[in-house]
Amino acid sequence: MLAVPFLLALLAAGRSDTFDYNVANMQVLQSRAVQKDMGVTGKQRAKMNSYAADNRTKLLALENEAKKSGKNPDTSQFRDMYVALRSKVFSVLTTGQLKRLREITLQIAGAAGLLDQNVADKVGLTKDQLDKGRKIYQDGMQREAKLSGDAYQAFMKAHPDKPKDAAGEKRLRDEWNARGKKLQPELLTMHSETDKKVIALLSKAQMAKWKALKGKPFKR
Repeated sequence: MLAVPFLLALLAAGRSDTFDYNVANMQVLQSRAVQKDMGVTGKQRAKMNSYAADNRTKLLALENEAKKSGKNPDTSQFRDMYVALRSKVFSVLTTGQLKRLREITLQIAGAAGLLDQNVADKVGLTKDQLDKGRKIYQDGMQREAKLSGDAYQAFMKAHPDKPKDAAGEKRLRDEWNARGKKLQPELLTMHSETDKKVIALLSKAQMAKWKALKGKPFKR
């Protein structure tokens, strides 16, 4: 949902990029390659970094306050702070930059982006298509999680003894990381197959809209 101040600003300026705002992923914007593609200037980057630094200060204060009180911090406060930060960061971008961020966001997200309600509505998915797509995607994620989980359990079974020192912990961690890298191709293949199944639900007209929403290919 749009932060109210930002929504009012959009309406006052006569801008129609609320869709871009809803879909664009702020985390994607952290990539310098993405910033370069979008044409983010040094001045814009400095402004966004100042907002991020201010947010980190507030987060630390909230965490310290929670430690002193012995209570867990209110998660709604973290959510509100994130929404406020996102609104400030996106306010620095031009309409064209926000649109491009949305396009890159969808390219990176793949079929998962298509299953967002905002995007599904834009593409024209029916409720039945959206429900089927989400079920396909959920099943695919569960298969990936099972593959990773089974591999980890097998690894830990082969290493039942707890490391005796930091060096032992590092060796174990490095070995698992190496095992995880070998598993990546299989996971990527499974993920790709899931994406294809979701995309296969689209009609030709819907496919054209989906491709248009992703814009020109982002070169990483």
